[in-house]
Amino acid sequence: FQAVEDAMNKFLPKNCAKSMSGRVRVLLTRISTKWPFVTADVVDQYADWQESFHALRATCHVPGMNIMPYQFSGRSYFDGLVWSSLLVPWSGDENDLVVKVSATSTPLTDIRAPVCPTWWIVVPPSIDTLRGMFWTGYRDAAIWFSEQPNQGGLCSCRATNGRGRRSGGGAPANGSAAGGASPGEGSPWEERSSVDHLSRSRLAKYQMAQRFLLKPPPAPGQALTPELDPVTGENVQELMRAYRQSIERNFKTAGATALGTLSAAFVAWLAL
Repeated sequence: FQAVEDAMNKFLPKNCAKSMSGRVRVLLTRISTKWPFVTADVVDQYADWQESFHALRATCHVPGMNIMPYQFSGRSYFDGLVWSSLLVPWSGDENDLVVKVSATSTPLTDIRAPVCPTWWIVVPPSIDTLRGMFWTGYRDAAIWFSEQPNQGGLCSCRATNGRGRRSGGGAPANGSAAGGASPGEGSPWEERSSVDHLSRSRLAKYQMAQRFLLKPPPAPGQALTPELDPVTGENVQELMRAYRQSIERNFKTAGATALGTLSAAFVAWLAL
């Protein structure tokens, strides 16, 4: 996981502890030599850059891929993926409005990626595919912040996964998923009581999230993504297309392999 550490050392802002505290909540699995041995830890306050770094690094420490837990602050941690949100109330108070983002296409989340091959966790795809994945997530977040959802039942819920939405391209988008306001006088936190009855609705989450934006979301008709990737200089639309095509190829290959294996096993069984 040296690549993760290198990326955070390069991109994690020096003032991240202040901007993350109260906004970014990390779920970790704490390992101890005392009963009950395995517990959940929820971190949403960060004293400094080092603490922010270690909390994010610990949540990348996946059990199974790592034998020993990640160590920081004299404690041992694994990623919190093993904990169900039904067992651990990591999302906070009842009145919290949580924008749910899923990298595994979990149903009923607000922003979710397309279903991707699980083996990419161990054997990642090409750089172009990964850049396409990044820009797809960027576009979907911009869509979520720029399109107000309809207020209604489950059938009107929207989940942003890029299908049936505006295509990005052209000038850079100025939408951001990062919050800009801080709890205190005049902050949306003081107005929670006025929207408690909508705490589970997507409209309430959207309206609250709008108040935390550092920049306004893209206006209707405005491009959601830059035309070119500033890192590679490649066309962003082509990168996102390569990402979708790579998913399709991987699943087709996996399906054909599984079918061939089952057919060979069936023939071998008949030959017995």
